Amino acid sequence: MKFIKESTEEFRKVTWPTRNQAITLSIIVIVFTAVSTLVFLGSDKLFRAGYDALLESSTKVENQAPVELDASTDLNIQTEGGELDVVEVPLDEETQ
Repeated sequence: MKFIKESTEEFRKVTWPTRNQAITLSIIVIVFTAVSTLVFLGSDKLFRAGYDALLESSTKVENQAPVELDASTDLNIQTEGGELDVVEVPLDEETQ
């Protein structure tokens, strides 16, 4: 009961905003939320457009046959001239 009595006393000390203050603060929160939403939406669209442009400008490989691998094949990736070449290297029977 002591806790409830003390809580009630503290609750009476609270200074509540007036109606006009509450309306003004609510409008500020709504406007700030709307502006933030527009900023994040715009930056998201901008980054997405940049990402799509990067993907569009990247080198496309057409009609490349898929590499079929089995358990006895290890991949050794070698680089020459900045391009990656995948070379199939059969595993020794000792390493299997």
